[in-house]
Amino acid sequence: MLLRRPLTRLRLYKRLHAEIRHYSSSSQSLLQPPASSANHRDLLTFRDHSRSTDLSPTSTVHVGTTYEYLCAQTLLHLGFKDLIRTGGRSDKGIDLLGHWVLPPKTSPAKEVPVEVPVIVQCKAVSRKPGPEMIRELEGALSNAPGEWRGGNMAGGRCATREAPGGVREAVRMSEKGVVWIMVEDLDEGVGTTEREEPARRGGRVKQILWNEKVAKMVGDNVGAGVRYVPGLEEGGWRRRFV
Repeated sequence: MLLRRPLTRLRLYKRLHAEIRHYSSSSQSLLQPPASSANHRDLLTFRDHSRSTDLSPTSTVHVGTTYEYLCAQTLLHLGFKDLIRTGGRSDKGIDLLGHWVLPPKTSPAKEVPVEVPVIVQCKAVSRKPGPEMIRELEGALSNAPGEWRGGNMAGGRCATREAPGGVREAVRMSEKGVVWIMVEDLDEGVGTTEREEPARRGGRVKQILWNEKVAKMVGDNVGAGVRYVPGLEEGGWRRRFV
């Protein structure tokens, strides 16, 4: 199995990050299923909707939906695009549907991006993640609609905690293309009450790993690393996965 670890060459980070942004913005959008709700489509509109319906920020629906939109927003930095939230009673375990747009496997000069259909499950877990989370993802992959069903697709599992050894082994052993992404909610537990919600700072990727099947999809031009960008943390800088 190939578990991608942070690289060490800052120049490589910047090149890959620039390429992923380029191909994410230039690739044509494919047909997407409709969003699950006509009342909201992102974090901002869901916040307005929850206020208008008096939905408690501590409720299960609010926490789950917020984290799904948070992941959709945060994954844009990793080359994911057109992520549509499909969460609902009949979502078949699929929270987000979209594509992962990556630089070409061979020569970037050819400008033919790799566009991988991807489904994503999002879980704001409070307990230690277990291998069952990967089994749930495999089941969702089997129930994926249309072009998201088949061998050349990937499943992403977003969670608020790092993958322990059992989850890593489940990722390695999976016969399907699996990506584990730890997306931290920077606003978790900050000033939230039953009646109001603070202005959101967004999410941050703290861990990403994938198995050999995904490695074959994305090619050798793509890896995971850490880049320091201006921010309010760690002495004026904060870490971002690229």
